Amino acid sequence: MILPTNTVRILVATNPVDFRKTALKWLKLAATPSSGRSAVYMLPVGGAAYGTVMMMDTGQATAGHGKAQFLLAVMYDKGARL
Repeated sequence: MILPTNTVRILVATNPVDFRKTALKWLKLAATPSSGRSAVYMLPVGGAAYGTVMMMDTGQATAGHGKAQFLLAVMYDKGARL
């Protein structure tokens, strides 16, 4: 059996979608540099009124995916807009 790794993103369209806009959003996400930290919100537990936000290490900082940056620039040059 072949299973995807945890780095694979799967997009399921349940309604009609303009995939150009979706592609722009995903390329923008891939091209964005990462600081290596993410904020994680945890729901309130028990009788607490508020949840908790914790900063988690998600690995090394990255500069963003070069090919995604290139494709994003090409799409913007052709007049694509979100």
